[in-house]
Amino acid sequence: MAEFGVSLCQFALLAPTAARAHMLRRVVADLHRPGVALEEVLFPDMTGGVADVAFWRGPRARRATEGQMRIAAEEFAARIARAGELADAPGDHLFLRARRRDVLAVFLLAGRARLAGRPLADMHAEERGRGMALPEAFSMVAEIADFYAEFKHREGIVDDADILAGPLYPAPDCPLVLVDDADAVGPTAQAAIMRLFPRAALVAAGGPGGMIDRLWAEERTLRLALAPRAP
Repeated sequence: MAEFGVSLCQFALLAPTAARAHMLRRVVADLHRPGVALEEVLFPDMTGGVADVAFWRGPRARRATEGQMRIAAEEFAARIARAGELADAPGDHLFLRARRRDVLAVFLLAGRARLAGRPLADMHAEERGRGMALPEAFSMVAEIADFYAEFKHREGIVDDADILAGPLYPAPDCPLVLVDDADAVGPTAQAAIMRLFPRAALVAAGGPGGMIDRLWAEERTLRLALAPRAP
């Protein structure tokens, strides 16, 4: 804050997950003023999970929920039932239950592929190779992914990949961005950070010595330096 001559609320504190971002927010706030309420010194449109901050600085469309994903899976399963002329036999119910699980798995796979900036076909082959329960035919995977994209558009909802790849309102006056667990921030989120904070200095840390560990270490070093020497 002394270096840039700005208040703490102008800094961006980011992490891949909301939980890790909360820890980073807490550590930085306590370094500033121990025990201070986070909302007094940090704002949600500048600090939090990368997708959450992007959501605050985006069009604020409704975020997709697990319940909406299940509704979409039910709708696709109903298509399968009509195409296969399935009835109410016990075997039909078991078959459709398995297909719903497949559909939900593909929804999640498609989101991971977009966040990683990778082709869906490559992710499908890789995860099936690791034993993930996914449809064998990629044509079915592509059909399910396309269906979910249409469903989200129809319902006016967005997932994290939509948020990060969508329009964002930048914070051009932000001087500094701290990113913890940076090795878990995928390409789509990285590009979003660059668009959100185009003029900021970027400090990223990942692996065992993450940003939180570094800040704690600096705090401990400072306290030791200021501690009175024993006689």
